[in-house]
Amino acid sequence: MNVTEVVKPRATFQIVCCIDDREESFRRHIEEIDPRCETFGIAGFYGIAMYYRGVTDAHFRPLCPVSIKPQHFVTEEPVYSMARLSERQAATRRQIGRVTHRAHLGSRSFVGGLLTGLLGSVAAVPLVARILFPRTSAKIRKRLGNIVRPTATQLRIERLAETPGDQNGELGYSVDEMADIVEGGLRALGLANTELISSLVLICGHGSGSVNNPHESAYNCGACSGGRGGPNARAFSQMANDHRVRRMLADRDLSITEDTHFVGGYHNTCDDSVTWFDLDLLPIRQREEFENAQAVIDEARARSAQERCRRFASASKEITPAEALAHVEGRSEDLSQARPEYNH
Repeated sequence: MNVTEVVKPRATFQIVCCIDDREESFRRHIEEIDPRCETFGIAGFYGIAMYYRGVTDAHFRPLCPVSIKPQHFVTEEPVYSMARLSERQAATRRQIGRVTHRAHLGSRSFVGGLLTGLLGSVAAVPLVARILFPRTSAKIRKRLGNIVRPTATQLRIERLAETPGDQNGELGYSVDEMADIVEGGLRALGLANTELISSLVLICGHGSGSVNNPHESAYNCGACSGGRGGPNARAFSQMANDHRVRRMLADRDLSITEDTHFVGGYHNTCDDSVTWFDLDLLPIRQREEFENAQAVIDEARARSAQERCRRFASASKEITPAEALAHVEGRSEDLSQARPEYNH
């Protein structure tokens, strides 16, 4: 009897999340909306043990399990074409910091105390707005903050020196090390076969953002030492898209087809927002594919927010998915919510 081999069709897209339990409902909703896609779980540092410094950060912080001491350093920096603008923005941030610090010290003096009393009513306006309209005031603060924050950034991921360190040239990983990381991640996910890898693979780190949660770090990624795993997902995607890494993987019997593209992202499990990185590098042929996947994910995060709102006394039992998403966004910015997430 002839047995015809059944070839499984490629998934519409694949999304990889952390094994954190808060991602389980998120993945479930994605699979319910699009049964042809696939979701996976893996430790959210994605095998990238590093000290990371964001573009507006002053210091490096570890993003890996606490049992690992990183040897590699990675920085986020503005794209080269925006370097001059970024320098001016950095100077502005430093100036704002100096003025704020001086105002804080001055408020402790006699004259400063008098001025603080006179201007206190003015300072109360944004405070009241933050209490009564947390979601709206958060959007305003974000727009103002973007004025002094670089909008186009990249990761310094490739190391030029032979040994890693925290100085220029020593930052990042060698191509061999990148290939080892990507191979380890794909084999752990069961994606070592070319036919199993979709043309669009989304790597999603996670964390939690709120304004008044004393346990905030506990709500971030445990695999990232209580940090946020977006940089790890972004770094893994950048490594997996590198053509030199793919050539090395092909020599190890792990081929990634040319039409496959990895996109890094970050899922905020408190307000259920999802941010994507380096979309300017997304090939034109895959933009429609990504937009379709993004539509599925947007609906999934709204449904996830609705599911979470069943546990909130502040939410109506008849709340719609769109209303639920707005509700959790407001909770994350509400000063009265010391535990805004409550998602375990």
